[in-house]
Amino acid sequence: MADRSGWAVDLHHDDVNRFPGVAFVLQHVCGVAEQRGVALADEAQRNGTARVATYATREEAERVVAEIQVLGVRATLAETDVGDDPDDSADPADPADPDARTATVVALRTGTDEEDE
Repeated sequence: MADRSGWAVDLHHDDVNRFPGVAFVLQHVCGVAEQRGVALADEAQRNGTARVATYATREEAERVVAEIQVLGVRATLAETDVGDDPDDSADPADPADPDARTATVVALRTGTDEEDE
């Protein structure tokens, strides 16, 4: 399979957020497992950055970066070749329903949850 251009979401180390908080954000925005989110936070602390996922379009990667940043975690996007990293995840948790992720982000920001209603 030939490599194709894509857009990566990179997590950055910061001295504010703790690993469980970063893992929580990555779990709800990107769909990564909690354990993987902690591992990514650890990698970002050790190396300065950690690659969270890659996406086919810049728009999708920008949206994910914005959602992560809104929740107070540092992230950026970078152009990359899809397939460079075996842990790349071209598909977010539920690519068919981006509104579900947006609702989760809103719930996280407001402290509400549909189950509470």
